[in-house]
Amino acid sequence: MNKEVASGLGGVAGSTPRTGERNLRGRLFAKYIALFGAVVSIALISSGAFELWLSYREHKDFLIRIQQEQAGAAAAKIAQFIAEIRGQLGWTTQLPWSPSMLEQRRFDCLRLLRQVPAITEIAELDATGHERLRVSRLAMDVIGSNIDFSGDPKFTEAVANKVYYGPVYFRHGSEPYMTLALAGTRRDAGVSIAEVNLKFIWDVVSQIKVGTHGKAYVIDPQSRLIADPDISLVLRNTNLARLQQVKAARANIGGQKENSVDEATDLQGRPVLAAYAPVEPLDWLVFVEFPVSEAYAPLYASLKRTGALLAGGLVLALLSGLFLARRMVVPIRILREGAARFGAGNLSQRISLHTGDELETLADQFNDMAGHLQDSYNDLENKIEIRTHELREASEFLSSVSTKISKYISPQIYKSIFSGQRDVAIATERKRLTIFFSDIKDFTSITERLQPEDLTALVNEYFTEMSTIATHHGATIDKFIGDAMLLFFGDPETKGAAEDARACLEMAIDMQNRLAKLNTEWRRRGIEKPFRARMGINTGYCNVGNFGSSDRMDYTIIGAEANLAARLQQIAEPGSIVMSYESYALVRDVVHAHPLPPITMKGISRQVAPYAVDGLAGDERRRHVISQQATGVEIFVDLDVIDHESIERTRRLLQNALATLDQKGKPGAA
Repeated sequence: MNKEVASGLGGVAGSTPRTGERNLRGRLFAKYIALFGAVVSIALISSGAFELWLSYREHKDFLIRIQQEQAGAAAAKIAQFIAEIRGQLGWTTQLPWSPSMLEQRRFDCLRLLRQVPAITEIAELDATGHERLRVSRLAMDVIGSNIDFSGDPKFTEAVANKVYYGPVYFRHGSEPYMTLALAGTRRDAGVSIAEVNLKFIWDVVSQIKVGTHGKAYVIDPQSRLIADPDISLVLRNTNLARLQQVKAARANIGGQKENSVDEATDLQGRPVLAAYAPVEPLDWLVFVEFPVSEAYAPLYASLKRTGALLAGGLVLALLSGLFLARRMVVPIRILREGAARFGAGNLSQRISLHTGDELETLADQFNDMAGHLQDSYNDLENKIEIRTHELREASEFLSSVSTKISKYISPQIYKSIFSGQRDVAIATERKRLTIFFSDIKDFTSITERLQPEDLTALVNEYFTEMSTIATHHGATIDKFIGDAMLLFFGDPETKGAAEDARACLEMAIDMQNRLAKLNTEWRRRGIEKPFRARMGINTGYCNVGNFGSSDRMDYTIIGAEANLAARLQQIAEPGSIVMSYESYALVRDVVHAHPLPPITMKGISRQVAPYAVDGLAGDERRRHVISQQATGVEIFVDLDVIDHESIERTRRLLQNALATLDQKGKPGAA
């Protein structure tokens, strides 16, 4: 140890200090006591007062913000719940009424009941207001009852305003319901009426917890209570129009952008903090109330504790200042000299202090720091290798997680997000896309023949094969809808409209060819009636991007051109492909196709000219499979696998079949 440090320690050990050193100590001691006392007193008093006031403001603002967020979130959930049901119901009003469409409408209603559990009953009215069909979960289906609803608000309001939201009622005095009626854009499309179970709304308000005695509730436009954790209040048809917060909310709707929170009284006359949020478009209000006594109780207790702690801390700080001032003068000088030597690079020296307090700990920390610095110079390369290994493990973990995430989104979207090219935010843009839509013909009848496990394996195998082909051709996989697929070309990557349309056409042909071979394999497994797919292709402008909310979104497309692709699929024969003229014009030099009768479609003013695809120019692959289906007839021949013996046997069977058909076709034949 150097002499200066040793002499300093001698002063600490009890040797008589020099006169100049004693005077220095006296001046430093007095200044330290005065400064420490003044600074600590002012700091503790000012910070304590400010902290008390700030705690009060923050606690109150926090309560207000929480209630606003809870009311807004509940209103958003209810509005989304109603909007989703309205959107699903809208699909039942697309086509005009006709006797031939009755069974199709019944099938659509049954499918809607499966997809939307909240709908318990659907009634279909024709353009005159007479009931043509009723499908229910709670009663037998009714066809052709012809009950006249032409004067009922369900019909008149829906026709006049396109949508009708009925008042809330209770079925069997237990569960809340409301009527939702939706009219088609065409007069002859009629009106669809759905009875909607509102138990979801009761679940939403029941899940909102505000302290011990706080609660949330929902009122209708007449200020009638329709959802409350206490269901008895709802069943008693309680009207809350007299409450101050309800009056203020009704007065502020339409003129105030932000939901206000203020003190009011509840049904029992207790002071509460109340926040509200409107539910569009139903004109309902969601209220969240929190008793004032419970809201401010923690704050008052916290204020008392904080005041006591501040007072005790002030006294303790003054006493500590007196004690520390007596013990810090000489050790501080020793620490300063030792730190200066460390700063000069002399890491081999050590500071020795035995004061028994934080200064001794600080000296030990200085010594540890010097030792660690020496060690770091010695094993720096080893630490770098350890850190590199840790970073590699973290990178491998992130790579594994990102690979798993990629299974849930299309490769193009995955690539654009993880490369930083696309921001994960709600944003859309208008682009020219080529849309592909496919559906399995008679899928419902196929499901009746197979066990759920076998059906699941078959559908997954089908989607796996089709997805592989789609990825190979560069398609963006939008979604799987039951047995249907929605794909598109042109975003986020595009090669131009013509190349996108050509890639889509080649993909569809490859899918049909692959499905034909799959059918052969499935027949060998004993599957009586394999899949027959219908495919539609259309090119046009759509909105494409992220749709949804800030915390849950979906990358998809919206537009009439997407609906047209689905309509083209519907008119396609099983095993065939139908495209619009817009798509055909882009690929006419590489495809053989013949026109079909023009069709019209809701939402598209022009007449659509569909084209049935016969095959690619110069491509003979589709001729290797003969597949035809009609009423009472199904023929499937795979020319790639049939042998000579099977050819002769098939020829005899066809000759016998032709002879039988000729005999049956003669006049007077049974």
